Amino acid sequence: MITRVWAEAFAREWIAAWNAHDLERILSHYASDFEMRSPLIIERMGVPEGRLKGKVAIRPYWQAGLAAKPPLKFELRDVMVGVGTIAIVYRNVTRGAEVVERI
Repeated sequence: MITRVWAEAFAREWIAAWNAHDLERILSHYASDFEMRSPLIIERMGVPEGRLKGKVAIRPYWQAGLAAKPPLKFELRDVMVGVGTIAIVYRNVTRGAEVVERI
């Protein structure tokens, strides 16, 4: 079971990694074969199903995001704890959420 203490610490570190623009640190939060789904993957990567799997496939997508101008800056807004999942609610250019499943 995920505790609130663990989830909040994970979320703070996740935000800090993005704000440091450290791709290796960001990727360290994920398993090597994790999946990411986003409508931005369709728009920016031309992948019709909007899904990337694995660090190798996701690395260029996130490298492009880290190269954005103005630079990405995340602000943690909330952390929600589920059964085996957390949702990190943040604000950068827009409001967003990252759902992470712990297995």
